[in-house]
Amino acid sequence: MSSKRALSIIERAKLVCWFEETKSFAIVAKKYREQFHKEPPHQFAIKEWHKNFLETGSLDRSDYYNEAAWTGGFRNLEAHDFSTTTSRNPMV
Repeated sequence: MSSKRALSIIERAKLVCWFEETKSFAIVAKKYREQFHKEPPHQFAIKEWHKNFLETGSLDRSDYYNEAAWTGGFRNLEAHDFSTTTSRNPMV
């Protein structure tokens, strides 16, 4: 498989669509080689992009990471004690 490199949004979109259609990494890899004339990314990357697309509806990495931050990273905000936090907003 190929070393780490940035893929275009078109490449990622095609990989995700082909995987959705076929559920076969072998077929996806073959189609990718035929169309782009290079080795495809690792199957784990394709599986993760597919999963992220189904969860977020986007192939943009920033959308996924922003969504992950809001759903996971900030989950415990309600447990934080904000009473000691100084507000810069005079309306608060």
